Amino acid sequence: MMASIIVLLSALLIFSCRAGKVNNEVKHNPDLKQVPSDQVPFETAPEKLTDPKPIYPKLALMNGYEAVVWVSSTIDSVGHVTDVSIMKFNGEENVGFEESAMEAAWATKWKPASQDGKTVGTIIAYRIIFSLQKK
Repeated sequence: MMASIIVLLSALLIFSCRAGKVNNEVKHNPDLKQVPSDQVPFETAPEKLTDPKPIYPKLALMNGYEAVVWVSSTIDSVGHVTDVSIMKFNGEENVGFEESAMEAAWATKWKPASQDGKTVGTIIAYRIIFSLQKK
């Protein structure tokens, strides 16, 4: 009995010592996006020059699923999309909504934002709605 208590106390002591250590190691988190250094505030927001319609996923269509996908697009000073990510998703998962929204976001052409009469890169968020027409 005494040996069990000593083993238990030793384990608690080791655990509490490890828990008290500070880990200052920096780990890369691929989910965190750094804002590119050329992103600046703008006076005039970017404008869509093309608005490609996302393809409604077949599985979602067959099952009557709808969704709203918020995407974030990084637009450079020329108007090219340089990065796309999903910010928020509201709908049935694993049926293709996110992928379709990202494909449409990558295909969008933009008039870039401007600041002080110069075009600038920026990040813009917008939603893509997948809705079935009710007859």
